[in-house]
Amino acid sequence: IMKDKKFSALFTFLLPAEQKQLKKMFAVSFEGVEHDLTRRYLINNKEYHLRIKIFPISTDAYQRVNYIAVSVLDETETYKLKNELEELQTEIKPLFDSSFQRFYLCDLQYRIVAFNKSAADLILKEFNHILKRGDSILNFVADEVGIDSVKERFSEALQDKRVSFKVNVHSNAGNYWKETHFDPILN
Repeated sequence: IMKDKKFSALFTFLLPAEQKQLKKMFAVSFEGVEHDLTRRYLINNKEYHLRIKIFPISTDAYQRVNYIAVSVLDETETYKLKNELEELQTEIKPLFDSSFQRFYLCDLQYRIVAFNKSAADLILKEFNHILKRGDSILNFVADEVGIDSVKERFSEALQDKRVSFKVNVHSNAGNYWKETHFDPILN
């Protein structure tokens, strides 16, 4: 959009108050300010979540802002999915945390994405470490199992195979049998 040009025709779907606010942002952008915002708009009685980016563009030798670029991205579906995921987490977390079994959800680089209370308690007890997202699951492999073995079984699970094994573990918490399952979660 060039300075001093009408742009209101681009946003006729907005209410007058919303158009006025956007015009103010455009004016400030011509002074060199960038904007990145997500707003909820009601358009034709339907709710939309639009991400609007406004940034200045200078084209002359004096670095004066002569144009602004405007990007509008409809993030309505992403917003809905995020809300559904949050609701699902609220419903499932109590079930997940009440299990005595230890659950770890890992990404493809072995980083822990999610875990339950039993998993956190075991890591604290055996490794004196407060488990957090982003920790590598490989840091918590018992010597009796071995990191190479975990990597190999992890790779098998990525081939859509269910992998399980048992091993007798000797730890500060005592000796016990550990049964491990690698179950792929495909999306």
